[in-house]
Amino acid sequence: WLYNSQGDAKSLGGQVTDQQGNYQAIGDLPADFRDYRSIDVTRQRIGNDENIKHSGESVLRGPMPKLRNVQAQGNQPAALGQTVLQPPG
Repeated sequence: WLYNSQGDAKSLGGQVTDQQGNYQAIGDLPADFRDYRSIDVTRQRIGNDENIKHSGESVLRGPMPKLRNVQAQGNQPAALGQTVLQPPG
């Protein structure tokens, strides 16, 4: 979740990491992702409900890092929906 409070959270859906452990978004981040202070991982029931709400069962929450795009492999950019995001550094 992009998270400011339980009433101000936006679902990012289920997420994955690549083989090196780098976070990979399944889709593009919403344009307003910088408006959120935290990233929140919750325990949720999986479904296709577009109106899903934050469960209130956070298992991990951290401050929103400044993110940058990186190349997926070699000089090839990540495919659409496979953008790799990493904190700078």
